Formats: sequence, structure tokens, C-alpha cells
Amino acid sequence: MTEGITMHARVNAGPFAACSLFRRHTLIQPERGRNMTFWTRARYLTILLMLASAGCATAPPAPPTVDVTGVWAGTWIGSGAPKWSGSVTMTLEQKGAEVTGSLVMATPARNMTGPIMRGSVTGNEYRLQTVTGQLSGYLTVNGDDMSGNVNSLIPMDMKLHRER
Repeated sequence: MTEGITMHARVNAGPFAACSLFRRHTLIQPERGRNMTFWTRARYLTILLMLASAGCATAPPAPPTVDVTGVWAGTWIGSGAPKWSGSVTMTLEQKGAEVTGSLVMATPARNMTGPIMRGSVTGNEYRLQTVTGQLSGYLTVNGDDMSGNVNSLIPMDMKLHRER
């Protein structure tokens, strides 16, 4: 018998007979008188969590069910204090799920203009974010109307209508 190896003679042990040759590398370690160590358990738990999280991956985004191409005009109302408000106009062009365009927004302090950087449509929801990152949010499209919450220096509600 070789040191560190426990050998067993089995008849018809099946395909796993070789596993019993190296008891030191199995989960049960009788020569130490205990089961798995803390770190072995931690490794197995980590592997289990990684496998479980891979199975919980999110589904791909829903394809667009609306086309937001066009000129959208409307208003925004700040939901904080003071209750600021103003006008907003977006000119959008959609190709697939991606949206590009420009934004003009009148605020009490100044007018904000700029291109929209990462616009996209998932289902009937339009996600916008300006190049500067000053404005981002989600708007729900219902025919020629679009409304939702947008975040900037203050959170605001935005309502727009497509001009024909």
C-alpha cells in the first residue's frame, strides 16, 4: 500500500471504481475524521452560485413595437420644489431599436440643446440619454403621445405629442 492512498478491492464497482483509489481527494476525508473543510465548502458554494446566476440571466430586450421617428413637442414639469416647467422638442430618427436625434428644452435658467446619445426603444418604451448625461429617462409611447419620468438636475414628468 502506498502512503496517502487507500486502496480498496471491489468486484463490479462500476465506472466509479477509480474514485475510491484516492480518498484524500474526495469530499469525505476519513483520515482527518471530518467532512469538507470550510474553504472547500466555500469553493463549492461559489461554484453553485455562479451556475445559478448564469441560469438567471435576463432575457434579451423586447423588439420595438413602436416607431418614434418624427418631431415630438410638449412640456416638462419638475416634481421637486420649486415647481419649474418649460417646453421641450425632440427630433428623433429610429433605425431598428436605436434612436438618434436632437433635443431642445426651455428651462427657467437657460435653454438646453443637444444630441441624444443612447436612445433606444424596447417594446413601447423609449429610453433617452443626452450626450452630456444631463438628461436621462424612460418615456412610454402610445400612438402619437409619449410620457414618462426623466431625471436631470431635478426629476421631472415629460409629456410630448408627435407633430404631423
